[in-house]
This record gives sequence, structure tokens and C-alpha cells, in this order.
Amino acid sequence: DCYKVEEKCIAAGKRGQVFIGQPVLAAGRPGMQKKPCKRLLVACEQQVAIKILQPDQDKTEEDLVRSEVGLLARVQGHQNVVKLYGVFCNSEERTSDGEDKAEGNARRRWFIAMELHPHGNLGSYIGGDPMD
Repeated sequence: DCYKVEEKCIAAGKRGQVFIGQPVLAAGRPGMQKKPCKRLLVACEQQVAIKILQPDQDKTEEDLVRSEVGLLARVQGHQNVVKLYGVFCNSEERTSDGEDKAEGNARRRWFIAMELHPHGNLGSYIGGDPMD
């Protein structure tokens, strides 16, 4: 509801994929300017990075969200760390082939909205994969 996520993936890793998100501004009262989504932790009117979390065999969805968001939350305010704008969850009621899922079988997807860094991630900025 707060962001329109572009289709092109700009980064991927073990814990998810990153896309560019365009803020969706909600209309205020007649005659008022549009305002950012009220569910955001920090108002943001520019493009953001949207990380769509991908659970793996090592962690449950909840553990993954706690780990990713907890780390970002603990280091917020540091000049060398991207800003955290919000965390969102939605449920997909359909399978990838368009069929309705069984009731109570909806897949939850977690999204983290954060500052979009113009040079990509740290590995691409310093000129290589930090895991090499």
C-alpha cells in the first residue's frame, strides 16, 4: 500500500531480493497536498530499496524478520548505515500459477523498506563480492 515495487531486481542474496520502490502518496483532504503512507516508520517521498525476504532452511520467517530488522534497528542513526523506513507483510492467496490456495494456506511475504544507496551494496561499491 505504501510502495509500488518495480519488477527489475537490483540485488539478490541468500536472504532475499532487493527492488526499487516508488512511494505511493495518499491523498489528503480536498485542497491538501498528498502525504506519505502513515504506516511508515519515517516519512519518505523518494525511491527506496525494498528487500523481499526469502526464508531458508536455517531460519523461520519470524526469525529471519527479527534478525534482519533487529540488526538495522540497532544501528539506526549511524552515518554509514542505510535508514530503515518500514517493515510490511502481506499474504498471497494465490499460487504462482494463479490458482486459489486452500483456506488458511496463504503465504506471507515480508518486505523491508530502506534507504536506496546510489552505489548499490557495499560489495559492489568497493569493487567485488565481499564473500570472495
